[in-house]
Amino acid sequence: MKKIIVFAGFLILTMAIIFPVQAFTADSLYIAVLPSGNAQIQFNYSLNWVENIAVFIRIADPAKELQHALESNLNRPVTVDRITSNSVSLTVMNFAMKSLDDRGTTLTTPPLSFAAADQILKQYWFAPLVNPDFSPDKTIISYPDGYKETFSNLDSIPETHHIIPITIDSS
Repeated sequence: MKKIIVFAGFLILTMAIIFPVQAFTADSLYIAVLPSGNAQIQFNYSLNWVENIAVFIRIADPAKELQHALESNLNRPVTVDRITSNSVSLTVMNFAMKSLDDRGTTLTTPPLSFAAADQILKQYWFAPLVNPDFSPDKTIISYPDGYKETFSNLDSIPETHHIIPITIDSS
């Protein structure tokens, strides 16, 4: 087993020198804010072959890293709902703050920064081989009434506010 690991490491280093390495790319981030203030998050990403190998042999786990980053930055519980080779779906409890007034319910989402992701990546052996892009090409925050905020290629998503108006039933 030890010989296989050494050979695989040698093979990876040799391939890294011969082939150009494109890095982790954050493709899209979809945040669906629910009426409760909880959020369903879908994060889609692309991995290069080095990162795929690291994930395959469980050296790096993008879902676990994202879960940990969100929990520590938001101080809220995060559950990983689904993982694929290029996406992770999460539920974040109490993601948006709710406040009520005579206009309706205001949902306020926290700011999100992807800058810390680079520091997390530097912990792994393959970090010198990649040049990651953690800012999603497209970020969409949707609210229960269908309103959406869209951001493109930002490494930090600002706090957002949306008022869901009070509806009066006239029946």
